[in-house]
Amino acid sequence: MVEHSDEYLRVVKHKQFLDEVEKSIRIANLKVNNAHTQTMDRNMFLAVDALHRAIERGYVHLADYGPTEDGQPGPWRAFRETRP
Repeated sequence: MVEHSDEYLRVVKHKQFLDEVEKSIRIANLKVNNAHTQTMDRNMFLAVDALHRAIERGYVHLADYGPTEDGQPGPWRAFRETRP
């Protein structure tokens, strides 16, 4: 039988806890999102993807999310550029 250090066991328990939190969040989000999207059909869904892409590519600007007056990217683009 392999013995594990206390640190290893702590990390395993921490990961299990985070997995439980993630599962709870996923379930809660599913309930909320389904309540708002039950009437969404394929065409509506594609229109949302299209709008999302247009905003990301800078074709459409949302209030407070476009380039700043000095031409620097707004918060949306800055967020997008920091994502992996």
